[in-house]
Amino acid sequence: MKRVEQSNELEAAVKGRNVAVLFHATWCPFCRSFRSIFEDTMVKASHEAAEAVIDDEDNPLWTQHRIGIVPTVLFFEDGKVVSRVDGRPGMGLQKGDLDAAMQRQGG
Repeated sequence: MKRVEQSNELEAAVKGRNVAVLFHATWCPFCRSFRSIFEDTMVKASHEAAEAVIDDEDNPLWTQHRIGIVPTVLFFEDGKVVSRVDGRPGMGLQKGDLDAAMQRQGG
């Protein structure tokens, strides 16, 4: 899974591709538990994936993609966001959240 931390890296990772990107922070306990679920799901679905690590609250990826809570997964098609699933306060994301989002994406 490709790791990105800056806007230009994310842009290169999603350009011309269908990619699911997990936005997370290493300090977030919900992110740590969800990361392996995300990675396993993407591998089983043969879906291209990347992770955007946004530990610094000043990282422009927070505002550029309207990330209000981590973890959040954005689905890109040819560089554009087509769908998203946002974590919930005090819960993060669960496997069922990702599975439902993947079904909506046709995966």
